[in-house]
Order: sequence, then structure tokens, then C-alpha cells
Amino acid sequence: MIDKTIDERFLIRRKLHENPNFTVYKAVDLKTSSKIALKIDNEPSENSLIIQEREILSKLNHRAAFPRVFVSGATKGLNYIAQSYLGKSLQYYFEQNGKFSLACVLKIGEELLLRIESLHKAGFIHRNLKPENIHMGYGTNWQSLFISGYRTTAKYLEDNDKDHIHIRRTYAFPENVVYSSLNTSNKYLHSRRDDIESLIYILIHFLSGKLPWLANKNASSLEIKTIKESISFGKLCDKCPTEFLAMLRYTRSLQFDEEPNYEMLRNSLAMLATKNKIVKSYDWSINQEKVNFLYKVKQPKKKSSDMKKYLTCAAPEIGAFSPKQMNFNRSLAFPSIGNESDCRSEESTAELVRTETAEIKTFPEFSNKAEILRMRQEFLRLRKENP
Repeated sequence: MIDKTIDERFLIRRKLHENPNFTVYKAVDLKTSSKIALKIDNEPSENSLIIQEREILSKLNHRAAFPRVFVSGATKGLNYIAQSYLGKSLQYYFEQNGKFSLACVLKIGEELLLRIESLHKAGFIHRNLKPENIHMGYGTNWQSLFISGYRTTAKYLEDNDKDHIHIRRTYAFPENVVYSSLNTSNKYLHSRRDDIESLIYILIHFLSGKLPWLANKNASSLEIKTIKESISFGKLCDKCPTEFLAMLRYTRSLQFDEEPNYEMLRNSLAMLATKNKIVKSYDWSINQEKVNFLYKVKQPKKKSSDMKKYLTCAAPEIGAFSPKQMNFNRSLAFPSIGNESDCRSEESTAELVRTETAEIKTFPEFSNKAEILRMRQEFLRLRKENP
């Protein structure tokens, strides 16, 4: 399929992913010259998962930070959809680093709670949340998180779109046993609470670099379920702030048809950031190598007096943010979760300083996201010209 054109419009460049049902390719839309992800069925099917994913994403089209389906069709009897091209998955970054900083984990948690709430408000539950299905955006969306992998997504409402489905037992363990909730591991039907529990497991894994049931890489689904049942909240969250323990306790207490309090969960993460004076940011946003490279190769022939102090200095070093950038105009006060004490910060309006995560001093070139994107693109171009 490589270098072949689908419907005289999509030129396939390389394979990105393959599973028993379909294959995902990186392709170019010859009509718009933009990169897209092209999903094609492996075999003709009347119950194509690609068609199911198209229907789900079409209902999420108006919601922020979800993949967009641009075109769908069939080629040689195989269904396909052309959708948004996404960046690297969180699994890629996790394998590179082994674990993430607290600032990064809080940023991930905040973004994913927004995505999950939007998905639930649209009437769907994901049922397969894992780092491989969470991607950074591409292009101008490079700081947003996108959830992929909708082949197991399902509705949690009855056909009338009003009544919640009834709880019942299933006959098999969930496909994603590592991050699945305890209830789904016990073969109960999936609901909104289980997506949240999966998210909390992901955040614990990212922050501590481990999960107790991953100590044995050959553990069976039954063994993993047994560990989840027997391990205490305290031991599971041993390397995490107490807010994670409280969030997990709250989620485990939810009834099958109960709606999670998404705002309270986000506020818990926000309070944790405020209490520890942390600026939430991804660990991989930008690094010193890119900054040094840009300052090294971009030296104008003539230097104006106004800009001399910026152009003649060395590349800015990673450091603390200017206090002016970190002022918050409102205090944050949230209720405690479960039996945890109130985690309200004594200095809720204090200036924040990032910890554990690389920071950049204030300078004009990094005034907004669009400018940062432009510099990233310039960096890649100059690196090709100056190998």
C-alpha cells in the first residue's frame, strides 16, 4: 500500500499501526496538501469497526480536541476513513523517560478529564483508555491531548438516549486488563466510573513509574484482578500525593449509573498544583537544545540598538518563570474527597514556580503558542540546512 493513492486523493506514505481489524497509515491529502491518518479495513466486513468509529467521531465533531473525520468511503471493497493526523502517543514519551514529573502528570490529568467528560456528555464511554490511545495533537494543536482507539467505545444510555443501561455481568475479562477498573475486571459492564478509574491508574503509573500488578510481566488477567482487589489504596498510591488516593477512593465509591463529579476531580488536581507551587506543563514541551540551536543559527547581520540586549546574549537557560507570568487572579477552594482532609492551600493566590519540570525564562520569542510553533518549524528547517 505504500506510495499508492486511494480514490485519486490520498497518497499513502507509511504504516503507523496495524491490528486484526484495520491498518492505520500516514498519508497526504493531495487536495489540501495536509497530513492525515488513513484507516483501512484489512478485510471486507459488514460490521466494520471503521464505520462504527466514523459514527462516533461524527457526533464528537463539534467538541474540542477530538480527531476529525474528513472523508470516508470504500476502495476495492474495503472501508476507509481519513481523519486528523495526531502526534506521538504518551506511551512513546513514557518509554523515553520511565516516568513523568508531577507538573506533567497534573497537566495530563487536567486535559484527559476534560476529554472524558466531553465523551461522556455525548453519551459514550471509551472502555479502553491506555497510554497508547492518548496522543499529542499535531500542528497548532501540539499542546492538546487527543484520545484515539474508539473500536470498543459504546453508549451507556438506552435507545431512548435518556435512561442509563442496567448493570449486568459479562462473560470475559476486559481487553485492557492493565488499566481496567476493578469492577470491569470482575466482569461487570462498563460505565462512566470505570473510565475515570482507568485514568487514575494511568496517572499513578506515569508519576511513580510502576503499578503493583506489572511487577510480574507474565501475570494473567485473573492474577491482575486479584492484586487490584487485595492491594490497599495507601500502598497503591504510596509514591503519589494523597489527592490521588482520595480520587481513587471517590471513584470506587460511585454507583454504576452515577455521573462522576468531573469538576471536583479537576479542582483536586488544581489544588495540588497550587499547594506545591507547580506550573502544569508537559515534560517534553521544549528543551534547551532547541533554544540553543535557534539562537546559534539566527543571528541577523545588523543589530538594532533596541534588540541588542536580546540578540547579543547567550541562549536563555532553563530557569524559573517570571513572577508576572505566574500570578493567579482567583483562589481555589475545593471540598475534600472521601475521608481525606481538606487540601486547601494556605496561599491559594501565591505566585507559582514550576518544580521538577524544565522551565524557560521570560523573553520575547516565547510570547505565545503560535510563536513557539513557528520556532519549532524553523528549528526543523534549519537543522536540515545545517546538518
